[in-house]
Amino acid sequence: NLGAAQGLEVVLDAASRLGERSPVRWELVGDGNRREALEAEAGRRRLAGRVVLTPRRPAREMPELFASADALLLSLRPDPALARTIPSKLQPYLASRRPVLASANGEPARIVTEAGAGLAVAAGDGAALAEAAAALAALPREARAAMGEAGRAYFDAHFSRAALLTRLDASLADALKEGP
Repeated sequence: NLGAAQGLEVVLDAASRLGERSPVRWELVGDGNRREALEAEAGRRRLAGRVVLTPRRPAREMPELFASADALLLSLRPDPALARTIPSKLQPYLASRRPVLASANGEPARIVTEAGAGLAVAAGDGAALAEAAAALAALPREARAAMGEAGRAYFDAHFSRAALLTRLDASLADALKEGP
C-alpha cells in the first residue's frame, strides 16, 4: 500500500541522501492514494533508476518478489497509533528469509530488532534510513542471509499457525481455570 500511513516520503529522502553512486535501489510495489505524489516527487528529485514504483501485483506473486529482493522495506509514518500495531506485511517479510529494513517506531521496530531480522530506524528519519540501507548493502551476503534466517525463526516461534494455536490454547486454559 502506497498510502499516507506508510510515510514513504522517507524513502525519497534516503535515496536522495545516498546519491547516484549508491548500489541501493528502492522498489516500491503497489498502489494507493500517495502513489502519484511519490512518482512526481521522485521525478522532481531525479531519482529515476534509484526509486522505482511498480504497480500492484497479485498476492500469489509476493513470495517470488520477496525472494528476488536483497532486503524488504517496512515503512510507517511517525504516529503513536502505528507504533502500537504490527503491520500485516511484517509476518510474511519475516517468513520470507530476507532481511527487513524498518523505518518504524514501537512494536514493528522492536520485533525486527529483537528477532535480529534486519535493521530498524526511527520512522520518518531519512538520514538514518539512508545510513541503515548503506550498512545493510555493505554486509556480506552471509550476514544478510543470517538476518533472514533469524527472521524466519522468529516467525516460526511467534507468528506461525502452530505458535498462535499454542498461545490460544494456553489462554483458553487459563480462562477456564479462572472461571466466570
